[in-house]
Amino acid sequence: MPILQNKPLFFECFDHPEPLADAYYHSEQLIIPASPEAPDNAVIALWRNVRDRLTAADVALRDEDDAGFSQQISKLDRLLQQENANFLEFTSFFPTLDVSYSSYRKLPEAERLEFLKDAARAFLAIRHPIYSAHGYSPVTVQVRRDFEKHKSGGSAARRKLDAILQDFDYRQAGNIAEFLDGRAYIHAEHFAYHECEAWLRDLGLAFRWRESHQGKRPDLLIHKDDCVLIVECKHLKETGGGQDKQLAELIDLISHAETPLQTGRQTRVSYVAFLDGVLFNALRAPSSRKMQAQRQAIEQHLTACRDNYFVNTWGFRRLLD
Repeated sequence: MPILQNKPLFFECFDHPEPLADAYYHSEQLIIPASPEAPDNAVIALWRNVRDRLTAADVALRDEDDAGFSQQISKLDRLLQQENANFLEFTSFFPTLDVSYSSYRKLPEAERLEFLKDAARAFLAIRHPIYSAHGYSPVTVQVRRDFEKHKSGGSAARRKLDAILQDFDYRQAGNIAEFLDGRAYIHAEHFAYHECEAWLRDLGLAFRWRESHQGKRPDLLIHKDDCVLIVECKHLKETGGGQDKQLAELIDLISHAETPLQTGRQTRVSYVAFLDGVLFNALRAPSSRKMQAQRQAIEQHLTACRDNYFVNTWGFRRLLD
């Protein structure tokens, strides 16, 4: 593989910035029918059933029918175990009580029922009358689904990586032999990743980054000719909180240099930090001291470790080409 100079490639990436709306991350998934006239699907059936149970619970409360109210709460609890229940108006109300839907799901049954009694009373008192006046609509379920789409970014990033690699005729390996045979790659969660990593360690790979990050596996191993790329990919759009930690992981990745592996002929090892997302663009003209320090650290590591790379989508494609 021809050797690309790492710092010039980093600088060239700024001339090919990341798009704000990346087609790989678009989602058109409808979970409600396309028209009100269409037959109910499972999501709409769930939405109707939960609304009906809440209405019945409201009647039981007004009639001071404790047994009837408890019965409706038990039926609600069973309904809320179904797929997509987290997108309903009722479960979307849970955070106002400082309880997430996921934490509710993890409770023992008795505690779930006690919580649902409190949640139902509050919802029926301060939300149900207003929602009924405006008119309940399954559109809110789709809106909640769309809002939560960012949490599925990992699967979209995986699809993007696969699509780019396949554009350049890399195939996904199923074992070490396939990995070493031409252009191939393997994901961290694949059962054969351990086999490939063991082969690399036997040939002298130090892999200090993994040891300093609680055994975390980089996302990809890529093989082509006389080069192995160890790739970590992060889809980041802004700074702050967990994003800063993830960017720090990328920067630390390229701070480790590896000596060539003795494979009959020397095999070069490159650590590749792939910053996928518009946060990469902000590194061109850092607007804060923290980002200025991050940009400086990237350049310093690229100078010290000339086989390593820090790239965006365009730069990652250049590396594979």
